[in-house]
Amino acid sequence: MAIPLSQATVGPLSAAIGVRTTLFGAAVVVLGCVGAMLAVRDVRALRITTASPAARPVSTPAPAAA
Repeated sequence: MAIPLSQATVGPLSAAIGVRTTLFGAAVVVLGCVGAMLAVRDVRALRITTASPAARPVSTPAPAAA
């Protein structure tokens, strides 16, 4: 719901305060959202794990149809 709302308001907003100021404001909002996300300890503690080669499924060829 936020995307259509922002798309509907950005045109009149940029006409009122200017394109440069609107883009700067959008950048501040995005950086604030990223900062808030990174403030959560569980998000900062995420680690990437990869599967070991033995855990991958083994592909076997399908039997030929007669």
